Amino acid sequence: MRARLRDRVAASDPGLLRLTAGLRTAGAIALAVAVLALQGTDVTHLVAGALAAMVATFAIREKQRGQQAVTLALGLPAALASMTLAAALHSRVVAGDLVFVALIFCAVYGRRFGDRGTALGLIGFQIYFVSLFVGATISALPALYGAVAVAFACSALVRFVLVPETPTGGARAAARGLPRPAGPVAVRAARPAGRRS
Repeated sequence: MRARLRDRVAASDPGLLRLTAGLRTAGAIALAVAVLALQGTDVTHLVAGALAAMVATFAIREKQRGQQAVTLALGLPAALASMTLAAALHSRVVAGDLVFVALIFCAVYGRRFGDRGTALGLIGFQIYFVSLFVGATISALPALYGAVAVAFACSALVRFVLVPETPTGGARAAARGLPRPAGPVAVRAARPAGRRS
C-alpha cells in the first residue's frame, strides 16, 4: 500500500520538484512574516514583505545556483526601483496607470532575455502592484524598503539553505516518475554518449 502511494506521488510529481518549490515559496513567506512580526512591523508592511518574499522566490527559474543568486541579487534593486516609482507617482493617478501598463509590457518583453529577464520583469511588475496595493508614498519608503530587503533575504535563506534546489533534479527525478522497469532505461539514455554502460 505504501509503495503504491509512493509510486502515485512520484508519478504526479517526479522528484517532488513541485512540492519542494511550494515549500520554498511558503517557507520564504512564513519566514519573512515571522521576522517582520518580531520587529513589530505593521500589517501594511507585513503584506508588502510577504508578497515580496513570494515573488522573489517563485519568479526565479534558473537551474544553476550561481545564476539564481545573481538574479536574486539583481531583483532587489529592481524591486526597490519599482517601489520608488510607484511611490513617486502615488498622487498622479493617470501617470501611475500609464507606468503600470508600461511595466506590464516590459515584464512580458523581458521574456526575450531568458529566465533572468523573465524573473526581473515579473519582480518589477509585481512589486509595483504591491506598492499600489499598500498605498506606498515617498515618506513610507524607508520602512517599505526594509520589508522588501527582509523578504529577499528570507527568500535567499530558504532557497539556498533551508530548502535548496538539487542540481540533479532533471533526468533522475523524471525517471522516478516512470514505472519501475522504465526508470533505469531513462537514466541510461540521459547519460552522455560515452557513458552508456
